[in-house]
Amino acid sequence: EETEPFGRALNFLLEKNGKELGRIELPVPGRHNALNALAVAATCLELGLTFGEISLGLRKAAFPRRRFEKIAERDGITVISDYAHHPSEIAALIRMAEKTGHSRIVAVFQPHRYTRTLALGEDFPPSFESVDSLVLVPVYAASEKPIKGGGTHDLFARFRQCGGEKKNGFGGEVRLATSLENAWEYIKRDLRRGDLFLVIGAGDVEKIAGWARDHFNTAGRKPGHASLGRLVMPDAGEETVVRFNEPVGKKTTLKAGGAADVWVEVGDVPDLRALLAWSNKNRMPFQILGAGSNVLVSDLGVRGVVARLSGSVFQRISVENQILRAGAGVPLVALLNRMEKNCLSGLEFLDGIPGSVGGALRMNAGAWGREICDVVEWVGCLNAHGEEVTVQCAGLDAVYRSCRALSGLVVVEAAFRTNRGTQTEIRRQRQMMSDRREWMKGMRSAGSVFKNPRGKHAGELIEQAGLKGLAVGGAEISRRHANVFITKSGALASDFAALIQIAKDAVKEKFGIVLETEVKLME
Repeated sequence: EETEPFGRALNFLLEKNGKELGRIELPVPGRHNALNALAVAATCLELGLTFGEISLGLRKAAFPRRRFEKIAERDGITVISDYAHHPSEIAALIRMAEKTGHSRIVAVFQPHRYTRTLALGEDFPPSFESVDSLVLVPVYAASEKPIKGGGTHDLFARFRQCGGEKKNGFGGEVRLATSLENAWEYIKRDLRRGDLFLVIGAGDVEKIAGWARDHFNTAGRKPGHASLGRLVMPDAGEETVVRFNEPVGKKTTLKAGGAADVWVEVGDVPDLRALLAWSNKNRMPFQILGAGSNVLVSDLGVRGVVARLSGSVFQRISVENQILRAGAGVPLVALLNRMEKNCLSGLEFLDGIPGSVGGALRMNAGAWGREICDVVEWVGCLNAHGEEVTVQCAGLDAVYRSCRALSGLVVVEAAFRTNRGTQTEIRRQRQMMSDRREWMKGMRSAGSVFKNPRGKHAGELIEQAGLKGLAVGGAEISRRHANVFITKSGALASDFAALIQIAKDAVKEKFGIVLETEVKLME
């Protein structure tokens, strides 16, 4: 019987030949430890030791670390670290966790070795049956090389196959993390009173246990990004809005993903400058979210500040001598509408791309052999300190799906060279481009997921690898075009991320080609 509510110790009655010898006390919980102690006691009795000697020895015995090891307890939250990495070990750990009486079981698990993950993949989900929230971190390789089917993304797909039915195995929430740090930053924000947090695995996942110990056992803990964010923009203009723990995944075309610590809808350039300076001074991560058409927001959320240039100054369009100036927040469709109205051509190839000017420039968006940087005159930006920087067309360093000179800068506005045309011809060109993308309208996607390798088409490679129509959770590889992944209602960003890695693994194995993602992960 356990002697503490969270299962830190236990005692049991020892008998020999029907005669009671007394109670054995162990400083650790668990039936397996009790069985081991019984074996030790039986051996010692045969060797002539007294019950008192045996009882004292077991009570003071030093047990291995990370066997339901209590790391910290504070604010109604208990943190346990355990070495379990085989499904049967994990199942025993979870059964013990169920007895602690906590309202919710939260866990982070690091699979150990690619070969084990592949061989025992289907046995893992049922082992976590009673876990309410699970974060999977990358496999601990233990000197092994990655193998197809043995990655954490493959294991995640098996969890998602359970369909949320606990009677069939795992039925809690599961998410993918890109690193130990990524997992911990999410979990420490998610933990609440009444939680039991389990750190599970045989690799370096115990680092998270150490971070949890420091976080909970250090008096005067440092505030997280969200609380620091409350100091943001005290003198902001009327068009600037600041919110905290704001869902941003739903602001993308995929409609999946978590929340940002700090969300800022920036109204004007002075506010943008002040926000950049504040973020830089406080070493806060800072990211811009444009139209959200080429972005995957992590289910674990986005650390630091996420900003959108939403004020009227970023939506301006003006024309002078066939030079078109547009703010970074202008939707591409609005830009093309204005060009058509003014009988200006040269950007019709962008029709149907659901992006904004700023995002299109950073990605050097293009289609049908044309790219946006081909017609740029200059780009006005702010650097990380809020200082103005102008990049001329010759210095853009534009390559396929990237404008490298804009790295580390925030686009504010840009000027484009245009040509004179007739509304009839411009409308015809736009319609032709739009018709080519007609099948994608109304679809929740991020457009092309992968860049095309030199001389190849990513969609053809994925199709030839036999992956058209493959689904993980609520994400699916399109049956029409294999380089387009779609999300359905209830999809997780982790579903989409797992599909990306599965496709990369399959193409690499079949063709020896490593696909590079065009979609950007925001975390």
